Amino acid sequence: MKAKMLLAVAVIAMLSCQKKQSTPVQDEQNSLVSMPNSAGRLTKNDYDSTGIYHNMMLDSALVYALNNRTRNSEPAHKIIMHVYAKHYPVDVALIQKVTPGLLVSINKTAANPLEMLDPKAPEYPFFVQLFKMIKQADRIGYEQFIADIESLKEKVFINEDLSAQAKERVLGTLAVAGSSAYRWFNLHTINTHLHFFVPFLSPTQVTQGGIEAVSADARAYMKAKKDGHSEHTARVLSAIASVEKFFESLWPF
Repeated sequence: MKAKMLLAVAVIAMLSCQKKQSTPVQDEQNSLVSMPNSAGRLTKNDYDSTGIYHNMMLDSALVYALNNRTRNSEPAHKIIMHVYAKHYPVDVALIQKVTPGLLVSINKTAANPLEMLDPKAPEYPFFVQLFKMIKQADRIGYEQFIADIESLKEKVFINEDLSAQAKERVLGTLAVAGSSAYRWFNLHTINTHLHFFVPFLSPTQVTQGGIEAVSADARAYMKAKKDGHSEHTARVLSAIASVEKFFESLWPF
């Protein structure tokens, strides 16, 4: 409980953002941007912190990119790592090494998100359900999507066939998907931190680009964990995949 309180304080503390042009990392205030509720509904379990950190990193990169109207990946990735390094160690060399291959894999598995998984693994049915939900998000809407995510989490918790490591992979991926959905299905809220208004779609309009972004975020975290990377590396790689999908499918200019 104490850890959750400290995390909540950290989220609020990061709210300060001076609205002026800057280069990444040089102006710390402008590269550390977060929203008090940027992940949607906050922690119900310890794994949900994965989703909160995901949106901390993502929002900071989005604000920099949008305010400077640049789709340059390098500063976006630097900001993501800089933000996370404020809380946990970041293996910059490792992340830079594996990022290109991860992004290639994410693009290749877009049509079939489950191809990287073993169908015989106990956690496989949960991932099947997750990606089915993501695919149908435009039909069911954001609120129902989040409710379904929470229901799936409960099923994971009580499942006795899953090892502790398997539960960590599934719950972490669900946390990323839930927080990612908050950002991409409510993209208009990022205007709070921009120098100018961007006419993003309304909260009720879930776009195909948003669905693709949620799927990419979840697959990036899932693959990073499958490849044996640490929780911290998986979080950073997921945020990098997220901003890249934004540049590709949701860039408004």
